[in-house]
Order: sequence, then C-alpha cells, then structure tokens
Amino acid sequence: MIFSVCTAVSLVLLFGTVLLTNGGYLSEFFFVDIRDTGMDFFNSMAETVGGEPYSRYGTVYPPLANLFFYVLQQCVPSSISTQWAPTHRGIMAMRGTYRDLRTYQAPLVLFLLFLLVTVLALAALLEYMMKDRTRFPKAAAVSCCLCYGTLYAYERGNILIPAMLCTLFFVCFYRSEHPVLRELALISLAIAAGLKLYPALFGLLLLLDKQWKPALRTVCYGLAAFFLPFFAFGGLSDLRLFLEIFYSFNSETSQALMGYGLSSIVTTFYEEAARKFDIALPFQHQLTLLLFVLVTVVLLFALVKASSQWKRLLCLTLLLLFLQSSGGYTLAFFLIPFLAFLRERPTLEKQDLPWFVCFLILLLPYPLPHLYRYALVVAALAVLTLLVFFFCGRSEFFSRRKGKTEA
Repeated sequence: MIFSVCTAVSLVLLFGTVLLTNGGYLSEFFFVDIRDTGMDFFNSMAETVGGEPYSRYGTVYPPLANLFFYVLQQCVPSSISTQWAPTHRGIMAMRGTYRDLRTYQAPLVLFLLFLLVTVLALAALLEYMMKDRTRFPKAAAVSCCLCYGTLYAYERGNILIPAMLCTLFFVCFYRSEHPVLRELALISLAIAAGLKLYPALFGLLLLLDKQWKPALRTVCYGLAAFFLPFFAFGGLSDLRLFLEIFYSFNSETSQALMGYGLSSIVTTFYEEAARKFDIALPFQHQLTLLLFVLVTVVLLFALVKASSQWKRLLCLTLLLLFLQSSGGYTLAFFLIPFLAFLRERPTLEKQDLPWFVCFLILLLPYPLPHLYRYALVVAALAVLTLLVFFFCGRSEFFSRRKGKTEA
C-alpha cells in the first residue's frame, strides 16, 4: 500500500512537472532525443528487412529478438517496407520524414499491440504474485507497471519488457509443484536470455537449489533459443558478426555514458569531472576493472550466503545491472527482488527501511533533473551493494564461523 501511494504521488508530481515545463521535462525523464520515441521497436523491425540484421545493419540484438521483429516486419505491406533505408544510418535519418515508420498504420498498430499485450500480461502476473500478500493486489500491480524502468521501456519500445516478463515468470514458478509450470518456467528463462542475454544470470537460482537436471535442461533450452534463430538469417556465419557487434557496442564510450553498468558509471563520473572541473582523472580503465572484480566477488559471495530468496534475487539483479551498459529501462528488473521482498515482508519492520527506501529510489517515477536522478540512483545501488555485503554475506559468514567455534 505504501508503494502504491508513493507511486501515485510521484506520478502527480511528474505530471505537474511536465505541465509546468510544457512537456520539456519529458526529454529529461525519458531518452534525450525527442524524435526517437519507440525507436527500439521501429528500428529493430526495419533492420530485419531482407533477413540481414547483422551483415547489413549491424544490429546489437540477439538472434531471437531479431527473429521476433522479423516476424512482425512480415506483417507490414511491402509497399511500405521497400521504402525503408538499407542501412542503420539511413533508418535513423528517416525520422520525421514521410518514410518514418510511426506515420504508417501497420507499424504503429503493431507497436501498440506489442505494448498492450506485454503490459496486460505483466499486470496479470504481478497481480497473481501479490494477491495473497496485500489487500490491494490490483493497485500493487498497476504501480509496478508504472515504475520508472517500465515507463522508460514503454517509451523506447524496448524488448526488455517481454524479457523481464519471462524472467519474472521463471522466478515465480521454477519451484512450482506443478511439473508443467516448472518446465514452462525453465523455457521462459531461456526465452528471456535469448531476447536480452543477461537474464541468464537468474539460472544460478537452479544451481543454488541444487536442481541439477532442470539446470541442464535450461542450458539446452537456452542454447536452442540462442543458436537456432541464426538459421532464419545468415546461419552460424552471423555468429561471428554478432559477437563483434556486441563487443563493439559495449566498448563505445558514447554508448556507455549515463548507463548503469559499472563501466558506464565510471565513464560518466570521469566525463562529468572533465566537464565541470576541467580535469582529466587518470586510471579510468584500472578503476573500472578493480570495481568490476570487487563488486562481482562481493555479490557472488553474498548470493551464495544469502538465506532469503529476495536477497538472492537482489544480488542477481545487481549483477545483471552492473555487467551491462544500457540506460534507465534496465531498472525495471528491480521489480523482481522488490516483489519478493514484499512477499516475504508483508509488514515492514525498522530494519527493513533502508532496503525499502533504496527500492523506492530505483523504482518510483519521481521528477528530478536527469543528472541528479542518475546520481541518486547510483547512490542507491551503492548502498544496496553494501547492505547485501554486510547483511547477506559478511554477517552470515561470521555468524557461521562463531557457531562452529562454540561447537
């Protein structure tokens, strides 16, 4: 209930800010390019024309995501799709012209259906998860659907929405007593990893539960979801192209700026220091590598030692966020540990408040200037990482050692 009220207040403040700025604040809250709304969807669909997403367009999406957009692209009349530019730069240049995909019926209807179906499915799953934990499960589900990360994903039209939905389904049902639901959960995780790659981290939950055979089946499903879609395009010869594009995308500073991966956070810190104080700080790559090793070790250690499910999910979500370089929509994944937190903590205690406040900072759609919001989110991520270390790993490790000594 507290989260729903906070979400409602944040949305009112957001609407008021948008109203007072005549819509100008939207480009700070969402992606900065005011002509680019929905383009993660529209560009991805256009870049599958001819079945050459890697060799012609250099798209960074995994093959399963491209297969999804290729199927949708087949629903667009050829009289429209033949007008689309044959290169990524050309497609970007179509924005605002008569060839803009958003001005035609078929692409726009597909986009609206994509949003409608995924949001309704997400709301239904969220309501199912919360129906036994709160008197207002519908309000909780709607609030989650309107958090900052999901709103950002809607604006971008990003494939993260179905990927997060599939990951949430896995978390909800991989321990189910119903064998069909359990198997569907494993397949859902494989699909999520096929769409976005990094949800594969949640497969560690199977290893922590010592579910060896389900883990092996999930790996098989995942390999199928990754490799088989290549044959809809250029075959396995496109694998090398995809790996080169993926590495290049994650290495570019321009792409890393203002993301929430560790490399992005360090890059943003160095860029802001250079811009505001006109200084060039040294050892950027060394600092990034040090943080990467330190944070990964801490989170994996805490993951193994954590005694509650929501803390495990939090460790995995932090790992997921820190290992990639995407923007605000990736914060939607924090709904997964937050929902588990609410299910295990239906009544908040005093010791739960630091965790709860950090979750609110990450999820609520409050209006702040972009740089201030970014700094606040990074601070919340740092606090959560420290909390995970001290209350999931370090304290439990020392308590176990103390118990052994007394024995």
